[in-house]
Amino acid sequence: MYRARTPITLAAVVALLLASASHAGDTRVIARTGDLAPSGTDSVSQVVATPVVNDRGEVAFVVSLLPDGSFQRERAAMLFDGRDIHELVRQGFVPISGDGQIQTLATPSLNASGEVALWTEFGGTNSGFTEQGIVKASTSDVSVVFRQGKPAPGGTTNRILHDGQLDSVLPFDDLGRVTIRNERSDFSRFITRSDGVTQTDLASPGSPTPSGNGSYGFSYSLPRALDDGTAIFQALNFQGSDPIGANALVVDRGGVQTEILRPDLASGPAQAPDGNGTFHAVDDSFDVNRLGEAAFVASFDDTLAPGVDAFGVLRGDGTTTSFAARAGDATPSGNGTFNNGFLIDPPRINDHGDLVFRADFVGTSGGNDDNHGLVRHNPGAAQPLQEWVREGDAAPGGGVFDAITGPRAQNEAGVVAFEAFLRDTTPGEGLQGYFLTDGIDLVKVVRSQNQIDGVTIDTPLLGGGFRLHDGSLNEAGQVAFQAKGREAGRGVDGVYLFTPDLHFRARSPLIAQGGIQQLHEWDAAFDDGVLVNPQARDNWTLGLTPGPDHAVFIDVPARVVDDPNDTTVRSLTLDDNASVFQQNADFTATEGVLITGRGNVNTTYNLRGARTLTADVTLDGVVNPTFPDLFTAELRVAGPGVVEGTVDNGGFVFATSGARFAESFLNRTETEALTGQVTFDDTFENQGLLSVGANATVDVFGDYSGPGTLQNDGTLTFHAGFFPGASPSYVEVAGTGATRFASTAATEMEIGGTTQGSFAGDPSAAYDSIHLTDAGTLTLEGALRVSLISPDGIAPVFAPSEGDRFVLFDAGDGALLGEFDTPLDLPDLDGDLDWRVRRTAQAFSLQVVLASVPGPPASLLLGSLALLGLRRRRL
Repeated sequence: MYRARTPITLAAVVALLLASASHAGDTRVIARTGDLAPSGTDSVSQVVATPVVNDRGEVAFVVSLLPDGSFQRERAAMLFDGRDIHELVRQGFVPISGDGQIQTLATPSLNASGEVALWTEFGGTNSGFTEQGIVKASTSDVSVVFRQGKPAPGGTTNRILHDGQLDSVLPFDDLGRVTIRNERSDFSRFITRSDGVTQTDLASPGSPTPSGNGSYGFSYSLPRALDDGTAIFQALNFQGSDPIGANALVVDRGGVQTEILRPDLASGPAQAPDGNGTFHAVDDSFDVNRLGEAAFVASFDDTLAPGVDAFGVLRGDGTTTSFAARAGDATPSGNGTFNNGFLIDPPRINDHGDLVFRADFVGTSGGNDDNHGLVRHNPGAAQPLQEWVREGDAAPGGGVFDAITGPRAQNEAGVVAFEAFLRDTTPGEGLQGYFLTDGIDLVKVVRSQNQIDGVTIDTPLLGGGFRLHDGSLNEAGQVAFQAKGREAGRGVDGVYLFTPDLHFRARSPLIAQGGIQQLHEWDAAFDDGVLVNPQARDNWTLGLTPGPDHAVFIDVPARVVDDPNDTTVRSLTLDDNASVFQQNADFTATEGVLITGRGNVNTTYNLRGARTLTADVTLDGVVNPTFPDLFTAELRVAGPGVVEGTVDNGGFVFATSGARFAESFLNRTETEALTGQVTFDDTFENQGLLSVGANATVDVFGDYSGPGTLQNDGTLTFHAGFFPGASPSYVEVAGTGATRFASTAATEMEIGGTTQGSFAGDPSAAYDSIHLTDAGTLTLEGALRVSLISPDGIAPVFAPSEGDRFVLFDAGDGALLGEFDTPLDLPDLDGDLDWRVRRTAQAFSLQVVLASVPGPPASLLLGSLALLGLRRRRL
């Protein structure tokens, strides 16, 4: 089912990051028509219930499966855990009681623990009737939460009244409890909560109302419940109340209930908060946050301008009630007024007071072309009432918004998901889509005619093929959605998960560093939904917190200080004048870091304690030989900092004081060890310059290769294979430092001709040679292997002649120290030719002589060779 990513190479990481930088986000295909189910024998026929997502990025959905070789479809509930898909329960499941089996599954709801609640029907029951029910499923268990005909509190039996609203999720909380409007065998109705073990009535006929004025009646609206169990419902037709038949909007928090509003009381109808009229009715469009504050819609009688001001959206907590907006009031922009009866979709309110609703306007400058939009109200904001998006605004991807519906969902960061129809669109961007906004950013989730992994999302399937509702949006801004489309002439139904890219905002507030307002915080505003840093709502796209699923971009000239907490993102891209200063914590980018332009990651700023940069790092700066500091990306690592990922350096890497690079390192430009101990644990390919400062010590424990230059004014030691050149090459070692092949090293030199070459990377060089250009030292230890090669890879292998001399190591004004292990591993020569080793304080060379020429041949000079099987790395 789920299309897992192919293992990513460094080149693929670069391509991925460069491509994603210009897009709104990443869309993963979770399941599609024709995919194999986890069983391996069934295939997906269609998606039959829209998906939901939790804050862990898990996605629950229901599909119709077609068993192999069968035409009988079976429904099954699935859970995508971020990596794999698990089948939780399917049609035919028999409960522990053995009474009947599941005939259908619908309306999945997903909690933070990965449990999924589903509306069901049981057939083949002992009663002989089809029985409604609700089941709860996880990867380890399936249980019945409610079932028609089974015992309920008070000696009656449940009838399970979900009202057939199979496009809305069940109110399912993180404790595994479902809250529903439940009917009993005597046809009385209740608000009931159950976890499958304990069933509790939150409201039942005859039980006292929260105010004590009368008791609950027999009728209620559908309840809404949050992840902590906070529930809101409308209770109608109170019994024994004054006046008779009164009703109220009620919030239940942990068993403590509050009447948010009772429109009619014994003293007469309740007054509107502004004194203009009295409450006529409270609509069943309402929402609640975990603080017990409700957002709701009401109509009014006896207003100053009947038909103009008799409608409003309000907020209340049982103590105070206030308008968010009222019909007849001017819009925030001043373009028109709120229309009477302006609310179509339920409002949304989060714990931070963001109340978002869709409103109609009249008297606008554009007439029917700008007469509705999404509005946010928060009394604690500098501008309490704001228009977030309006008909006629430009839409991401081209065209303008024509008809806006929603908000379909809202998270604690204030991000809203909404649906819109569009006009004046561009080719490939269709007439309907889903979008995210926080009033600052507009991000496209999906539009008709978009291509998603080869499938064209189909325009005629608007409404049926695109459905979002509560549970479709999580705190990371991820959206789970269903879409129908076309691929190669066939219809394709699919489940998708969209994750927005996060860009650092230019409007992010500066923080003081040394008394100067010059740095920005990486910190986001929220920690597990709690607002911990209000200013940081301006830091990132949509006000979100960068997390493990996000591709993160700093593409504005900002110096961003990472917070002291460990940070994990999917990828990080830095562009012109963008910097990240890592502080006191680990930083993980699971799919790599790309540093372009003049960006840099600096891990030397206020670093304390252990920290790790876990990433494949690519520096892709354009190196200008005259002004490299202006046009080159930088990575700075200070010990005990560790880069636990590959590095592709096309800019500058600076390392100091115990820095360590744990995986392969490709140096295309310049890498500099400034001071202290610097370690390369894996292979080091040098195509540029490796520079070692006077107070630095560098150890390369993996194989070293490449034609690049070495600038050594400190201590540089090679502990494994040393493969100079690009087969072959002239390698320069500049500086006055000590360069050493350790006793564990294995140096391989290739000979393809008699030309030595005169500078690093000389294409005319025909054999490998290493030269000290200053008064440094070169210590020769470990194994030496010399091989003969074809000079161009096509001609026969080079055959030396008598008198040929090859200066492999030349100390110039410096000195050669030490000796290689004996015997040397030298190639066989034709006929009666042999090798003679010439070793002085400044040079190590091989000369071809007749075997009869007096003098010790190379084979007699040295002892046993440890690495006879060593093979040359080709570049």
